[in-house]
Amino acid sequence: MATAIAIETETVKTGIDYTSKIQPLVSASKRGRGSDKPIYPNCVTVDKMTGNLYIADYLNDFVKVFDSTARIGKQGKGELEFNYPYGIAVNESNDDIYICDYFNNRVQILSKDFQFKSLFGSFTHPGDVKLSNEYIYVLDESNPCIHIFNHNFILQKNVISRGQGNPYSFFIDNFNNILIADNSSNSICIFNPEFQ
Repeated sequence: MATAIAIETETVKTGIDYTSKIQPLVSASKRGRGSDKPIYPNCVTVDKMTGNLYIADYLNDFVKVFDSTARIGKQGKGELEFNYPYGIAVNESNDDIYICDYFNNRVQILSKDFQFKSLFGSFTHPGDVKLSNEYIYVLDESNPCIHIFNHNFILQKNVISRGQGNPYSFFIDNFNNILIADNSSNSICIFNPEFQ
């Protein structure tokens, strides 16, 4: 028996009415290649300032923005073009949008009005991106490691997963510890802010 998500509880905690933002997903959940309907929604993130939902659809090669009419990108290798967009993060200080472009081996950065700003990296398969005040963290799934950059896109350190397989997700906690989920080795690797 499926358990319902307690959206009301989240609304109270966050002050954002996710019910109105999630509702369009119900009608957009039908699969259909070549349309605005997600065929393979892989990652979702929320802009904490606006409450917009960003969903990466890696088989349709676009990023859909809910509570907006925006659809970002198309298939390709140029600016605002993607080849399997994966992880998404929003910079809370300026609302820039960071999007992992999996098979183009890079991260694209867009402005809050969805204009191309820059790109960085030469990754194997960037699967997820997270931001802190100090760093940009990019999970390179096939490597397997997390590349840590400063906000000038200068590589500071590579953190290698201690597991035997490919990590698929990670989390940065309030103390800047890095928690890496490695499902191939059934382990969680935890690194402190000094990356040890």
